[in-house]
Amino acid sequence: TFVNVGAGDCRGTRYSWDPLFTLLFESELGRDFTGLAFEVEATELLACVERVANATPGYRPRRLVPVLAEVDPGNARELLAQRGSTVFPKLNGSSGANPAASAWLDFLVVDIDSWDCAVAREMLQAARAKIVFLEIAFQIPPPFRFAREHREGGTEIWRAAYKTSRYVASSGCSLSYAVGMMDGLGYQLLFLHESDAIFVAKELAPIFEEAFRFRFPQDEFACYEQSRLWVHDKDLPAEYI
Repeated sequence: TFVNVGAGDCRGTRYSWDPLFTLLFESELGRDFTGLAFEVEATELLACVERVANATPGYRPRRLVPVLAEVDPGNARELLAQRGSTVFPKLNGSSGANPAASAWLDFLVVDIDSWDCAVAREMLQAARAKIVFLEIAFQIPPPFRFAREHREGGTEIWRAAYKTSRYVASSGCSLSYAVGMMDGLGYQLLFLHESDAIFVAKELAPIFEEAFRFRFPQDEFACYEQSRLWVHDKDLPAEYI
């Protein structure tokens, strides 16, 4: 099962692939998955629906429910409850830092270029995920903690000003903020991949430690130093950062 918040066309571009694209559309394992794809742009969501319909038989998710909606911290739990009730099994008494969670997900992806951490926090109060892909603000290195928070009426203002072609320095949250927040929710940093930080539920940590031959917790400073540098302005040399 999966929830993809900011799914776009469910593929992305060569500069930023959707984290679930390869699994859902280029692997036979994808045919066993069901989930929700939240997206605010109707044309992008339609492209996602068409991608599922036109996918090679055997290389598509069993069920992908498209949801045209602007997800923010104020409506995240309600949207997940409303749309997820017919998709996800109810598992009461989940273990870990959030015993109130009523469903287990395999994957949660949050990439909305705004209040990503705040939305992830709300989603994880309603459903506990095994693996979380969270886009972070790479321009803010450890140990600085920063997060763009949501305010009443802020969604409309943000949408009016936001352009996908224009980088907004205050979007998302920093790696250190994400690590601290996710630790409080019962998650460990696994690694960084492109512009995403990948976290795993602490109760599953031994599985990943054995698979990757390391021990949690990861050093966020080392992860950041060894990650790929993302430069959003072609006129800004990497040496300036």
